Amino acid sequence: AESTRARHEEAARRAAVRARDAEASVGMLRGLAREVEEARVAQACLRKEVLDQERLFGSERERLVRLLDSALASKVAAEAQAQAAHSAAEAQGEAIRELEAAAGLQRRREGAMQRAEEEAERAMQ
Repeated sequence: AESTRARHEEAARRAAVRARDAEASVGMLRGLAREVEEARVAQACLRKEVLDQERLFGSERERLVRLLDSALASKVAAEAQAQAAHSAAEAQGEAIRELEAAAGLQRRREGAMQRAEEEAERAMQ
């Protein structure tokens, strides 16, 4: 009877130790579950931050593309204006040369007319 009781007490002690170990394991598992949940929350926050950064980068990229398009359009317009100014300067130079040539012709005509008048006057005398 005494050995049976001793075996029962030993079994009860072992059961108590296993129960404490199981409680400790349950506590450790609960702690791990909390850490996993905190990690999930942190991951969700990071995912949201990454998406926000991607949106911000996307809109900044779009703004830069619009600025580049605008700069390119301004450059093309400036080149067209420069070409038009160059063409106008060439046309103006050509017009000045034509006017100078016409003025030279006019002076030669006037000179020829004056010589003809002078010759006519001499011939009449």
